[in-house]
Amino acid sequence: MPSDRIRDIWLTDDGNLYCNIDDELYLFNTKTYSFSDITSDKERQRAQQLWKDLSKRGHFNEKFIEFTDQQGLRWELRGDAVYCLRPIQEPAQPIAQQQPAQIRCLARDGQGRIWITTKEDATVRLFDAHLNPIGYLRHDGNIQSQYVSFGAPVYCIRQTSDGVIWLGTKTDGLFRYNESQKSIQHIDTLPHQSIYDIKEDRWGRLWLATLGGGIICYDEKHNSIKQFFSTLKARYIYITPEDVLLATTTQGLIAGQLGKNIQNIPFHRHLREANRQSSLSCNATMDIVQDTQGSLFVSTESGGVCEITSKNLIADTLSFRRLPIKGGWPTDVALSLTDAGQNMLICSNSMVIVYDKQKAEGNVFDAWFFNHPYRFSEVRPMQLDDKRWLLGTMECAITLRPQDMIRASFIPNIVLTSISIQNGAVDLAVNDLDTLYLSPSERSFTIQFAALDYTNTQRIRYSFRFGDNTTPWNSIGHDHSVTLLDLKPGTYQLWLRSTNADGQWVDNLRHLTIIVQPTFWETPWATILIITIILGILSAIAYTLLYIRRIKRKQRETLEAYLNLMESITPSPEMAPTTNTTEIDPTLQRVMDFIEQNIGNAEATVGDMAAAAATSRSGLQRKLKQAMGITPQDLMREARIKHACQLLRQSDKTIAEVAYACGFADPKYFSRCFKQSVGQSPTDFKNA
Repeated sequence: MPSDRIRDIWLTDDGNLYCNIDDELYLFNTKTYSFSDITSDKERQRAQQLWKDLSKRGHFNEKFIEFTDQQGLRWELRGDAVYCLRPIQEPAQPIAQQQPAQIRCLARDGQGRIWITTKEDATVRLFDAHLNPIGYLRHDGNIQSQYVSFGAPVYCIRQTSDGVIWLGTKTDGLFRYNESQKSIQHIDTLPHQSIYDIKEDRWGRLWLATLGGGIICYDEKHNSIKQFFSTLKARYIYITPEDVLLATTTQGLIAGQLGKNIQNIPFHRHLREANRQSSLSCNATMDIVQDTQGSLFVSTESGGVCEITSKNLIADTLSFRRLPIKGGWPTDVALSLTDAGQNMLICSNSMVIVYDKQKAEGNVFDAWFFNHPYRFSEVRPMQLDDKRWLLGTMECAITLRPQDMIRASFIPNIVLTSISIQNGAVDLAVNDLDTLYLSPSERSFTIQFAALDYTNTQRIRYSFRFGDNTTPWNSIGHDHSVTLLDLKPGTYQLWLRSTNADGQWVDNLRHLTIIVQPTFWETPWATILIITIILGILSAIAYTLLYIRRIKRKQRETLEAYLNLMESITPSPEMAPTTNTTEIDPTLQRVMDFIEQNIGNAEATVGDMAAAAATSRSGLQRKLKQAMGITPQDLMREARIKHACQLLRQSDKTIAEVAYACGFADPKYFSRCFKQSVGQSPTDFKNA
């Protein structure tokens, strides 16, 4: 298949599917899940007839009417059922043609006549300004009243300033039609034959947009041809009053300044840039139009409509702004644009949008409005002298009066139909609610609602806003329920709104206040209690840390005092350690006496110390830990190091002699212990 874009789909009698893909018809087998070509004309006609028959089904013709409401809806009671019937309106008037065929060109010549071309049967029809038929253009240049094919599908028609009518075809290239001479000349020297658009510049040259051959400049006077972007698929060309050429292509927008000499035109191609918000919204550009205010708008295949905001159209980089619309765009596909003063007509695949440029609002006209599943072609709509609109579809051309393009102004009320609360019952009588109270155990709920417009409930769209007036609206499409989960305690505001059955957003706001009650632990009192507990714990930790620091400081002071006391042969009262009593603890005094007596005894043990202190080893351990924060071994070692410091400073003993004198059997071990305690080696200490 040429692409994966299915433009139309409908059921066959045997349960398979007809699929219109681009310009080709395929059959999809629902049993084998495969596509196959439809080649025979008979099969094609059968598919088209089936589509017409299906589109006419579903109309009610009953005569019994019980009630007609303010919207013009008819209500009937039949047995135990109520039926709602909508009056049928057909605002569009199709222009009769020999067989269904896609409209490919709508053009007006200098005499005000209208040209309409079709694709499948390749006809070129001529009408007067009031759409009265004149005839069919034949390939030899004559116009006859009977149905005849031109021979090639004409995609564009342009009458130049010299009165010549040029016809661009998709397969056979360019034709020059001289009506006065009733002659048609085929220009067979072009490098590409699929011509989608023709424009004339002020120098009389023709600029051709080709699908696959880029842009071609054809100068008939000088018999010259120049091709630009030879591989691009160009669709439409617009030349501004300042001679800037703009061309829409499937790969961006082309812009270049025209002049008398075209050999070195600096064309620029503008594409969508992921990291620049003001870039083109989509590379596949379709159409371009300039309104009466001079603003330029570009339609895209999947990026909506963009306005060119840059003043310099031949700059290296252009800035674009995607047009906003109240309630959001119903589609991102914009096939063609037509300026209509304050409004702009935008054609998509299945709808026509009348866009108000000042209010940024759009009226959408689709199959529901037309009462027919029209599929619009890429042809730009045309406004006739009598103000009627002429539009091209995939099967015929249609006319539409502006006074018929009026959407319903009915504003439906939004009613609440039910509320389902988690851990609670479903409440069906909720329409009178303006405030919803939720207990601490009810934090999630679903609310259902409906807009009362019975014209066509399937077309009604909804959105909601949860928060304050600055919160953006959330579109939920045709779904008419909102689920809110795990709400925190507090007061919330829920707004609901909808469109009417015509798809127009209306001012029908429905407001509901939601109050979620907190548990005790979510109240301010709980917060104060938690803060108080935390502060109490932190205070207890701080007090404990300070107490421990104070005890350790006291232990260090006691240790230093005892060590200093042992340095003196005759201790003085001022060197006595500071304790809770006025006298030295007897046990500690005995320990001190033992250390003084055994300071040089390497054989002295903790057991000897405990015996001298008249206590057990464990009792001695607890006593010293409590008073000084160290073990008996550490106390003996610190005392020996202290005595070693005194000997090193006050005697001429060697390091080994000092080690032996202080109870160390190994001078190397003494050096390690000394450096660990004092911070420097015995030699450095002695020489300091």
